Amino acid sequence: MKHINISIKQSQFEHEKLATSHNRTASVGRPASDPRWQVLDLVRISKARLNLKDRDIAILRGLLSLLPASQWGNQMIVFASNRILSTRCDGVEERTLRRRLNRLAESGLILRKSSPSGKRYQVKDHDDLRVLAYGLDLTPLYQITKELEIIAADTVRTEMKVKSLKSIIRDRLYHHEKLFDEATSDFAKRALRRKMTVATLQEILQGLDATIKGSQTPPATRNDFDANDLTATDSQIVRHIQSSYKEDLETESKGSKDDDEAAFNRTAAAKKKGRVITNSDITVFECMEAATTARSMSVDRPQTWSDVQQLANNLAPAIGLHPKAVEAAKNRLGEYGCALAILGLVEAYERIKCPQAYLNALTKKAQERGLDCVKMFWSLTKPKVYRTVLT
Repeated sequence: MKHINISIKQSQFEHEKLATSHNRTASVGRPASDPRWQVLDLVRISKARLNLKDRDIAILRGLLSLLPASQWGNQMIVFASNRILSTRCDGVEERTLRRRLNRLAESGLILRKSSPSGKRYQVKDHDDLRVLAYGLDLTPLYQITKELEIIAADTVRTEMKVKSLKSIIRDRLYHHEKLFDEATSDFAKRALRRKMTVATLQEILQGLDATIKGSQTPPATRNDFDANDLTATDSQIVRHIQSSYKEDLETESKGSKDDDEAAFNRTAAAKKKGRVITNSDITVFECMEAATTARSMSVDRPQTWSDVQQLANNLAPAIGLHPKAVEAAKNRLGEYGCALAILGLVEAYERIKCPQAYLNALTKKAQERGLDCVKMFWSLTKPKVYRTVLT
């Protein structure tokens, strides 16, 4: 009898220990390879498109935590009661829980299979095979995983476009504030604080650019190109970057000699310290053909390398790059090497978890071993053809 009591206590202790370990794991984080949490991330990213709220995501997370990972894709029914589900969802009220479950069912993410008594349970036969099952079925969530991936990718792309357009509008207002009337300036500033569509922001930006072009003062963020202003030698064209740094190839316009001289000095200093290695060439046309996402965020297609650099500077804040990190990259990669890195990160934004850390890794690699900036750009824009240069 004493032995039986000890065994019962040990079983209870192991059960409590397992529950505590499970709760600790749930609070700390989920394995990245677990398909349940990958799908949950897709739903979280797409919640606005699915018309869901934060509380809906919390309820769905609780349902997924009650579904064993081994059952994903097979027999995905949760039998937990509202009381257990409420506890798993941080103590949400039962009325709120019922409303959120109804909302998930209306969105097509779950299916409610109600029993005659309203309880959630399963019935098995003598061979331990399931005959009937009443509960919350997550099979619809599994079936629309591919659609969720498409929606999430489109959502991320749209959010990045909105951030980049707002960054460009903010730049226009900062450098050309005196050119706009008070009504236009106030409307644009309000748009920066509100949720706006890509089409609306593009229309605002086009209006600002039209005002700038119509004024007598040339835009400070654009460089006027003179067809008679050629590069230092006849062997190269203005739209081409040569791999070697034998001469100042970035000088493209008369109105930006100081900026181009500073850019060349940065690149020359980086080369002198052995930080940059360039064995490839690339033209503006090739750059923009590869960076399709960045090109779609530009009102006018960049025609010169100064335009490419300005576009990269505008897009850097949109993907979360800190100005100090960008400045450090310019010092080690050169002005245009840094621009290629930023445009490459914009193109690979969906594949890279932290663009800031990736740019820092590129900067460190350039400082320690050297870096082929053009090859790095191709590896980001065409990953299936070029391997990453960080390996």
